[in-house]
Amino acid sequence: MSRRKQHKREMSTLPALSDDVHAMFDELQGQSDRGMVLIAAAYLEEILGVMLGAHLVDVDVDRDLRKSLLTDPGSPFGTFSSRIKGTYALGLIGPDMRHNLDVIRDVRNLFAHHYRKLEFASPDVNDHFKSMRPDIPILPVNDPRYVTGEWFTVSFALLASRLMLRAHEIKRVEKAKDYPTGVEFLFGDRESRGG
Repeated sequence: MSRRKQHKREMSTLPALSDDVHAMFDELQGQSDRGMVLIAAAYLEEILGVMLGAHLVDVDVDRDLRKSLLTDPGSPFGTFSSRIKGTYALGLIGPDMRHNLDVIRDVRNLFAHHYRKLEFASPDVNDHFKSMRPDIPILPVNDPRYVTGEWFTVSFALLASRLMLRAHEIKRVEKAKDYPTGVEFLFGDRESRGG
């Protein structure tokens, strides 16, 4: 019985994502609607992973722990969905950003899991885009002619830039101290009592 080989992901860094932004936008040019959505969603997913990693206790000394949380197959924050939920649950993104990321994730899933031709003007896709929240440019999305690659690129750029700005603001959580042992808790530290 053959087992499906899992793709191993490398951990991104904020500087690397910042450096890649121009190349990524160049990659979007000339893509089909499907290609644009898949590339954009992958980039947003990486930004969320960086945000979660930036918020973790300093586990840089234990790269295996960090990888097991963020990038290994089956890791708690290894999917776009879990990264959206995690960043929202930790207060790193707000409800509108969460909603808009979920819309992008849903559209990505439509494109990734349908063999038939889809485009931004397709009713299934367009219905998702109509639900985008106010921080996305208000275009007449009720008219599918206006939901184009250009509109998607601008909307994606706004989402990505807001996430990148937020990622720069994230503070690492301080490492928790161990609880004192029962004896220390009850009687205190002997050295501080002079004995």
